[in-house]
Amino acid sequence: MNHRNDYYGRHHNDDDNLKRRKLSIDEGNDSHYHRRNHPRRPIAPPRKITKEWPSPFEESGANYVFDARSGLFFEAATNYFYDPKNKLYYSNSKKVYVQYCPENE
Repeated sequence: MNHRNDYYGRHHNDDDNLKRRKLSIDEGNDSHYHRRNHPRRPIAPPRKITKEWPSPFEESGANYVFDARSGLFFEAATNYFYDPKNKLYYSNSKKVYVQYCPENE
């Protein structure tokens, strides 16, 4: 026997439905909250550094992208930053500054 207890037609067995729905959410079986049927995207492997040293900024500045947060130019192929004020390169992986000396090549 279904009795309406409010204007929108709520039935007396709605408490059982709410308990069932809450139980399925708690168990992680509710399709709205649980996405086990959706395949996970594979995690991309970390990018490999292809070059050990950056190309000279003055010769190949197009390889660098300005990083507004640090105020330096970044070359993704080597993971180096270039500081145009001090003319130094910063190795993001080794955490050291290095200076380019063309006569040492």
